[in-house]
Amino acid sequence: MVNDRSDVKPGALVDYLTVQLDSGDTVRASSAGKIDYRPGQRVLVKEKSTNFYGIRKHEFKKYLDERRRSDENRKFSSTDIGTYVCH
Repeated sequence: MVNDRSDVKPGALVDYLTVQLDSGDTVRASSAGKIDYRPGQRVLVKEKSTNFYGIRKHEFKKYLDERRRSDENRKFSSTDIGTYVCH
């Protein structure tokens, strides 16, 4: 997650996160609910696209706890993009 929100303090609840993908692209990952803002953390996002225009949207799924390695070994569906480092 990119720390681009100077008006938000760590731990605050937000509607979206700015995430830098492994490809170097920076995207906005939204969520159906509020997200605990944790800059510098790794996250799992899902890519969604609209059929008509082919616009790609990203949805926040969860934070990855570095201490729990079992999640990293778990198989994700083909629609899950993967894990990304937050800055």
